[in-house]
Amino acid sequence: MSMDRPGGRRALLSILLSVGVAKCALPRISIGDRDGVQVFLLGQTPVYLMGANYVVKAAPYLPPLDVVRADAQMFAQNAARMSYSPPYGGLPVVPVVRLGCIFEAAMPERGQGIDASWAARLEETVEAFGDAGVYVFLDNHQDALSASNGGEGLPYWMAAELQSRNPHEPFTISPSRPLEMVGGFFHRFLLRLLGIQDIQTIGWDDDPWGPFAHDNTDGDDPNLVNLGNPSVRLNNNDDAWHEGRILFTKQCNNLARRFFLAPFGSEEDMALLFTPFIDYIVHLSGVWERHTNVVAIDLFNEPPFWGLPSLFTFVLFSRRALFAWYGAVLDALEERGVRAPVAYEDIMGSFTYVLSLAGVPFSADFRLRRWARRKQLVLSFHHYRGTRSVSYTHLRAHETDS
Repeated sequence: MSMDRPGGRRALLSILLSVGVAKCALPRISIGDRDGVQVFLLGQTPVYLMGANYVVKAAPYLPPLDVVRADAQMFAQNAARMSYSPPYGGLPVVPVVRLGCIFEAAMPERGQGIDASWAARLEETVEAFGDAGVYVFLDNHQDALSASNGGEGLPYWMAAELQSRNPHEPFTISPSRPLEMVGGFFHRFLLRLLGIQDIQTIGWDDDPWGPFAHDNTDGDDPNLVNLGNPSVRLNNNDDAWHEGRILFTKQCNNLARRFFLAPFGSEEDMALLFTPFIDYIVHLSGVWERHTNVVAIDLFNEPPFWGLPSLFTFVLFSRRALFAWYGAVLDALEERGVRAPVAYEDIMGSFTYVLSLAGVPFSADFRLRRWARRKQLVLSFHHYRGTRSVSYTHLRAHETDS
């Protein structure tokens, strides 16, 4: 998370951790200005938020409550004991977790709203962290978009419905629509130069895409294709996951294109892909309202690029479309009366020079600035080493140029 500076230090943390906390008893952390820089404030004191991701990417999506309580106590105790002194004037450290909220868990069935069981467990989880004195970012977490292409995040029924409408365009995995890289030999050659391998299959399996396939007749749940199909697992674990291999598949690119263009597309796509997402974020904003230890809502973890095999669309359009989508999301949240701060991420959750050649649309920039002026906006980013990121110095220069 990006927030900067000035002074204070450590007694605040011990006060924080010693409070006997009932539900929502922690003071709310807000966003404010100090010396021309936006900072997180606890009361009038700038604080430094430090913690970790706390994400379960498949069922049960949230750990059992006794595990959460033990982990929350561990976070708080370790924060109190640590000798680390943060930069920017030694601000008081406040423990925080980035709590994974998975859209597919929140809305497992189309048209049924928020799943009551998941919602209840989310409330308990947030409260357990608050009881230990730990703050929370509600992180709408996804990786490679959806189980339908080997990732996790968007509900499977979104891709399934798109598949039924577009039978000749792959959105799901099956023997007739194998998990497959976009483009032809040239694109795959470029990917190999970047260290990204082609899609692999289990060598001994004569039907690698059959298990858990979309519309299979064996009783396998296609929602679990990302976990249950051995060939999919060959492409979404360990080194293959690090490569981001499944991001370059036809299924992922097709779903990303429809999802991020949904606010500007057909009424059917709006109803299928955009409105349920807004309902989900509005629900998370209700969690923020009920629990003062929730700092903000991260709208979309590591938004994927899309547009391949067209390099023009990939480089110059997918990022602009992402920010146009952010503008539509912010408008929809305003219409629903959302007061919670939200965090946004650039494409892939980082600052990649090549993909930054495409600027932010004026309309989206206007909306982001409006939310920032209201102290409702946080820039969230992942600092990856190498070509997927830039240094903080370059980031500030990029910010000035913008």
